[in-house]
Amino acid sequence: RHAMLLRLIGLRQVIVLLNKADLLDFDAARIAAASAAIGALLTQLDLLPLATIPASARHGDNIAARSARLAWYDGPTLIEALAAVPAPAAQTAQPLRMPVQDVYRLGEARVLVGRIERGRLAVGDTVAIGAQATRARIAAIEVWHAAPPQQAEAGQSVALRLEPEVVAERGDLLYPPDAPPQAASRLRARLFWLRAEPLRIGESFRLRLATAEYAVSVAAIAHVVDIDDLTEREGAEVPPEGFAEITLTAPEGVQFDPFEPGGSDGRGVLVDAYQRIVGAVPLLGVATLAPGERAIHPIDSAITPDERARARGHHGGVFWLTGLPGSGKSTLARAGEAMLFRQGIDTVVLDGDTLRARLNADLGFDEAGRAENVRRTAAVARLMAEAGLVVLVALISPRAAQRAVARQVVGEDFHEIHIDADLATCESRDPKGLYAAARAGRIRGFTGVDDPYEAPAAPDLRLDTAAGDTMTSLETLCAYIRRSVALAG
Repeated sequence: RHAMLLRLIGLRQVIVLLNKADLLDFDAARIAAASAAIGALLTQLDLLPLATIPASARHGDNIAARSARLAWYDGPTLIEALAAVPAPAAQTAQPLRMPVQDVYRLGEARVLVGRIERGRLAVGDTVAIGAQATRARIAAIEVWHAAPPQQAEAGQSVALRLEPEVVAERGDLLYPPDAPPQAASRLRARLFWLRAEPLRIGESFRLRLATAEYAVSVAAIAHVVDIDDLTEREGAEVPPEGFAEITLTAPEGVQFDPFEPGGSDGRGVLVDAYQRIVGAVPLLGVATLAPGERAIHPIDSAITPDERARARGHHGGVFWLTGLPGSGKSTLARAGEAMLFRQGIDTVVLDGDTLRARLNADLGFDEAGRAENVRRTAAVARLMAEAGLVVLVALISPRAAQRAVARQVVGEDFHEIHIDADLATCESRDPKGLYAAARAGRIRGFTGVDDPYEAPAAPDLRLDTAAGDTMTSLETLCAYIRRSVALAG
């Protein structure tokens, strides 16, 4: 895993220090076997060991001076190996790249500030700015309390005054007109995934690249790396702390230079809606459309969930009420909607019958139709929750696998609530006469009669509507929802 991280961040030359050689009694054969094993691993990852040094830090063997107990070893000590590491390639020889960090006012002039990541610039140079490639001349490099310099290079932070005074903003890139970066709306990226939940196709994030931010979605997972044997396999998701190659799509297009070892180009991170960094994504290049693949670019809201929560006074969330027909899902959902609304919580109900009459009118009641009914409902519920609403979903959703898909679609704001009533109680209620019709053979595949219901094994909340009265269940449900969507502090 450490070697994979070295590869991910672009280090190709490494020094291997085989510490604790004293535990192997400084035995040449056993140490050679360990050296060969780690050398083979690094070779698989395109990492070049500059030296493999047997050592014992406890006694200082082969750290700063050669060890008499390792007399058979004729390589460098650690200090000698460090001194021999070649210097990195100069960044100044490459075409200019300067991400704009901010734009200030200096009197009547507009000044662009940022750090030169590579290349160099000088007063009088013509540069292009941003995706529009607007051209301007560097009129001055502004400094305070010193004579203004005439040029600057990679590693320096500068303040530039341009002529003409073009409009630029944070995230724009300055570059030579004849050596622009790549620009694409589909990107190949290497990924190290940091979130505790797996990454799945279709999820949306913000891509931070230097000072720029772009809305992106995961369009495809090319392959996932198996950490145990470093083989690549197909996968529909990337596990926590997993490595993969993925395709990102960006509706606005992204300006970038492909990631290269030892440089700063293409080093991106993925940020979720709560401003948490959830993945490292060095950008490898432009991704082409696979045969039959559609170029779809979802666009996230410009308003963050936290901003919506502060405005509404509560977070959004999806509360998925599942249970047998007649268990009381719709009754509790509608009553909960009214109670929460009176308490100042913006609430909406997605009821199974209502959705079947409108959004999902084209779906049947076979297994495929029911699964799609759940998926569509979850997708709509997620959009509403992202808009800051509390969404009560009243849907039988009889299969555990279907509800797992709903949780996957919605994400961490999903709450599974089991409206628990036994079959006899539900059938005795039979508010729509459906149980009677199923028993008479007029309805086939009816949940609870000739189609099973898989009760949740560990729901977030269970309400026993057979034993308790409706008001008690309603108050318990609303109290749970209020706690779940309350603002911190």
